Amino acid sequence: MLPGNYGVLLATFNTDGVLDYDLYTKEIEHCLTTGLTGLMISGSTGEFPYISTQDNQNLLKIAKDKVGDKKELIAGISGTREIQVLDNIRNATELGYTLAMACPPYYYPQNDAAVYDFYSYIVEALPPTMQLVLYNIPFCAPSISLEVFKKLLKYDSIVGIKDSSGNMIYFERLIASAKRFRPDFSVYTGQDTTVLPSIITGAAGVISSGTWMLDTWERMIIQEVNSGNIEKAQELQHWITDILYMLDDIPFPENYRALARCLDIDCGVPQRQFSCLKGDAFSDWTHKTKAILSRYIKSQ
Repeated sequence: MLPGNYGVLLATFNTDGVLDYDLYTKEIEHCLTTGLTGLMISGSTGEFPYISTQDNQNLLKIAKDKVGDKKELIAGISGTREIQVLDNIRNATELGYTLAMACPPYYYPQNDAAVYDFYSYIVEALPPTMQLVLYNIPFCAPSISLEVFKKLLKYDSIVGIKDSSGNMIYFERLIASAKRFRPDFSVYTGQDTTVLPSIITGAAGVISSGTWMLDTWERMIIQEVNSGNIEKAQELQHWITDILYMLDDIPFPENYRALARCLDIDCGVPQRQFSCLKGDAFSDWTHKTKAILSRYIKSQ
């Protein structure tokens, strides 16, 4: 798995709740103009719980046809049951994907043993051409504990983890464990607010929804760290954090669609009815967010 930043694409629904494939293609075309290392299809902001297996396959195909070998692609394969995850893996493999990401099955609570059993079952069923990326997102699915993570490192076909917990103590321990037991293993942050501390700690990069919209500046953070200019990296991180504070006013994942709109990128319409996305409240939010964005984007 390549180091760098991976953008998690947004699902592009129309007003009838149907995926707009033309709009999805335009989103991909925008991402191809960025310096991203790769793209993640059908992740959390890809709203995979809302889409069918066939829709997921269609999105994977569109991305593969459009991107080709220009950027590395990760197929989102998460599901509530192993059989669903294996179906998604089969579809992704047939389309030529070699990387797939899955969180533990969500909704029902699970202990460490259940999380380990899930991943060990999936990885032992992987086609030889497919590699797996773990996904720790504890506000949506059972956590991947450090104990489970260490046990899973024995599988060579598990090549990375995206951690969206925002817990830097946990994140540092992931990296320390990987360096000790699997130096080839890649650890990525899933939080745009922790790009700087994650990179300093040793992260391979970022896998997030915000990174394809703020790619230039998140890559600049990494470049400034590598150049030893920590003060400049801090300035960039604080600016991005200010933007993310604004996103806290809108429920996830609609907040990222709203951010895209502030950047004049059309990613479809919300699938939930939130008052904060309507009328004067949303107009005021948009005005404030654009003001924060303009502090840095206009200066480039």
